[in-house]
Amino acid sequence: MELSVIVPVYNGEKTLRCTLDSLLAQGKLPFSWEVVAVDDGSTDGSLTILKEYEKKGQEAGVEIRVLTFENGGVGVCRNRGLAAARGKVITYLDSDDQLVPGALSSLMEKKKETGASVLIFDSCYLFADGKTSSFSASPHPGGWMEVEDYMLSLPCPWNKLFDRRLFTDENFLFEEGILYEDLALIPALGIGAKGKIWYEKKPFHLYYQSEGSIMRSPWSERKLDIFPALEALKRNAEGEKEAVEYLFWLHLYRNFTWIFWHAGRRDAICRGNKLMRKHFPHWQKNPLIRRNASLRERLTSLLFYYEAFPLIALWKGGR
Repeated sequence: MELSVIVPVYNGEKTLRCTLDSLLAQGKLPFSWEVVAVDDGSTDGSLTILKEYEKKGQEAGVEIRVLTFENGGVGVCRNRGLAAARGKVITYLDSDDQLVPGALSSLMEKKKETGASVLIFDSCYLFADGKTSSFSASPHPGGWMEVEDYMLSLPCPWNKLFDRRLFTDENFLFEEGILYEDLALIPALGIGAKGKIWYEKKPFHLYYQSEGSIMRSPWSERKLDIFPALEALKRNAEGEKEAVEYLFWLHLYRNFTWIFWHAGRRDAICRGNKLMRKHFPHWQKNPLIRRNASLRERLTSLLFYYEAFPLIALWKGGR
């Protein structure tokens, strides 16, 4: 089996048909492939839809295998799909997203042509009204990427094709029971690729923008999962200090600290500082931060790092 597309599913009945239709629309391909759909204990009609498409797949010549388990979360779901997958190449597709027609054929052809161990591609936001807006996985111009460039790209499992060995050689698994499980693992997979990372700078994926998502909500206690996710990233990506240090800074100071501040969670800001002091006490010297962060971002980060909360309030008031 050449390719496995793993689809984690939890209560996705509103969008699941469109997702599966986009896979069936890939048509007959010049390589063997399968869809491994993992139902994570859905309580709506998702499992019924999956069974329906299991039969549709047989009629269309696409093997769709449906697995079902008690609810364990997306990390568990992705790991179970990986364990069941038979393909030499692995990719993921969320149950509210879609692939554009011809995506798998084009991507696998490019992967074989380049010999890449990881192939990254771009996506489009898909809104409820059907409108789309493209976005890039990385500011990189495309073509061959260094490991560092890869690690700083969007840490999504659904805009990449991976050699299966990148998971199995290091016994890599997604973190279970937390959000941001992709951040904890995906950047580290580039290390085993040993520079064979190709960026196809074209959109092949539609990323559905659902309302009420935890990821886009102003506050949820689950946003605190960023801390164990970053700890796991450091374990998984040992040896890539500068890139990991930059990702700690990016998420703790440029992204999440303002979320914590607006939520009134100074305790979370202090927790982030403790984590940064533990692992990267000299982050200010990191060349990636100096190169990619504005002076304002670096000064704001220092204020948060030293917990200068009165000054931060003045700084915020002057924005």
